Amino acid sequence: MVELLNYSDHQYYPRKSFKGLEKLVIFPEGELKSDGIPNGSVWMFNSPDHTYDPRILANDVGCGMSAFLISNEFNYKTAADKVADFMKNKRILGNGNHFVDICGPFEPLTDQSYPGHSVLVIHTDGKSFDNASPKTFEEVKLKTQKAINFRHNLGNDLAKLIGAYKLETLGDWPHNTVEVENGSYVYRKGVIKVTPEKIHMLPMHVGSTILFYTIHKDDIPVAHSMPHASGRRGPTGDFKVSVEKAKEIRNMVYVPELVSDSSLRSVHPDCFNESTPIYRKFGKQMVGLGETRIKAFIGKL
Repeated sequence: MVELLNYSDHQYYPRKSFKGLEKLVIFPEGELKSDGIPNGSVWMFNSPDHTYDPRILANDVGCGMSAFLISNEFNYKTAADKVADFMKNKRILGNGNHFVDICGPFEPLTDQSYPGHSVLVIHTDGKSFDNASPKTFEEVKLKTQKAINFRHNLGNDLAKLIGAYKLETLGDWPHNTVEVENGSYVYRKGVIKVTPEKIHMLPMHVGSTILFYTIHKDDIPVAHSMPHASGRRGPTGDFKVSVEKAKEIRNMVYVPELVSDSSLRSVHPDCFNESTPIYRKFGKQMVGLGETRIKAFIGKL
């Protein structure tokens, strides 16, 4: 019998058989994907003969976010235009909601760390260099590391491009992974692994702040996991606003002219959940470290 921990408002139980599945965790506002696998879920298998099941992560392995502290001696509008021009026609971020955010200063919530330093956030899907679905645990590991390295190198390149210098990597958070933990095979779908004393990130949408946090060492969230973001209200193709409404984003943050209004239809705040359900369920386990607000957004080009 599968132990189901469902923190969302959706009713869900696997429609297909997953041999050896011991526990399934669904986080608040987990989006039900078209393939029937909910985003924002953790799948735990406890079987010595378990082999990699590609149905859970499909070709989303490698998707993740990185955040970097950078010097703030640049104009964010000019910087965003440079980034957009650099990425034009390269398709290096991936389809859907993948982006570069140029953010304002890191505002500490607990001390005065990183005074005046800006934040650069990168979200990629890993498909630009490898669109295949891994078939083994080793292939998952290799593709995940390749994606981490890609974001790290891109962060360096973009910081130099905009005339800033990178001070520190705040973190890289893959959110479609599989690991062996305490004898169990743990698949995280749209979920990050969280560890005490380490910094983690919770973004929401372009009109909101991005929270950086850690977790209490004596009160760790279920499966050492947290949602990678507040989540979409539904599949990208089904939840889009009109082009006219999408233009509102340009009044919230700076968007380079190279980024079309039509490409913004799926990134309007109306397409995303609020983070309230996450805080309601897991807020006591989170320790806020700082936050930043998005100043410029560079999405699909």
